[in-house]
Amino acid sequence: MTFIDLLALLAFVIISVLLGRPLSFLNCMLVDNASGAANAASAYAFTTALASNLGKSGAAGFANLAGSTKMNCYESKAIWGMGVALCILYACSAMILPTLWWKARRAGGAGGKGDV
Repeated sequence: MTFIDLLALLAFVIISVLLGRPLSFLNCMLVDNASGAANAASAYAFTTALASNLGKSGAAGFANLAGSTKMNCYESKAIWGMGVALCILYACSAMILPTLWWKARRAGGAGGKGDV
């Protein structure tokens, strides 16, 4: 279980760092508000541009994609923040689980593979 937590931690750290570098420079307060139709068109443009750039290497241009409307900017930063929060939770889990297993084994409780 700890190994799975470490793998999830590694994946979320990589994603948070790669997405966080360009997103951290976006200032959502400077992005203009748009109407509902403009938000819908911007969301469609965001998803089509993201889908077309998935197979390509290099910078994805998040300032153009996430910074097109204020709502998209805040949503992108919220998703990035959730990724950082998951990194913290998986790191805590990866540190606590081996400690709990070791204490349970030392106390003579269940902890072996044969105990089900």
